[in-house]
Amino acid sequence: MLRQLADAKAAALSRTGVEVVQPPHKIKDKVSVSASGVSPEMLDRAEKVMTSMAGDYLAWAEEDLQRLQGLYERLEKTPPADAKPVLRELFSLAHDMKGQGGSFGYGLVTVIGNMLCRLIEKLENDWRSSYLAVIKVHVDALRLVISGRMQGDGGRAGENMISGLEATLTKTLKGG
Repeated sequence: MLRQLADAKAAALSRTGVEVVQPPHKIKDKVSVSASGVSPEMLDRAEKVMTSMAGDYLAWAEEDLQRLQGLYERLEKTPPADAKPVLRELFSLAHDMKGQGGSFGYGLVTVIGNMLCRLIEKLENDWRSSYLAVIKVHVDALRLVISGRMQGDGGRAGENMISGLEATLTKTLKGG
């Protein structure tokens, strides 16, 4: 059987010049799955790990905010033609914060981080120093969410914050 499979692959390769390689399912092999999906014990264990890490999240987020502020300050001093590498670092950090926020109950961090990422994607190839203000507004919004411990969607204050950021983005992207 294996020999026939090997011969069939060799024939296909000689005919097309293309070989299809099926990667092994290493992660799948490590996860215990029951008939109904991932076992309840595994989910329980994962939830306990996340809960134990939740206390550390705010300290991590504050460190990330300091790094974000440092990148913003670097961007202020960088000529627009040379800004792309700094913008990519900003994007990467905002993307990480976006992913972590929702995992630890800070949905606003996820929303604002996503908005900042989308903004950088749209502006990085035509960067102007006039865009600095809108980056700053996002950094400040993230700082407010973390320092104010605004969990979840932040309620009415969170709604107002997102509306304000959306208005700023619309104005910036329309060149206003």
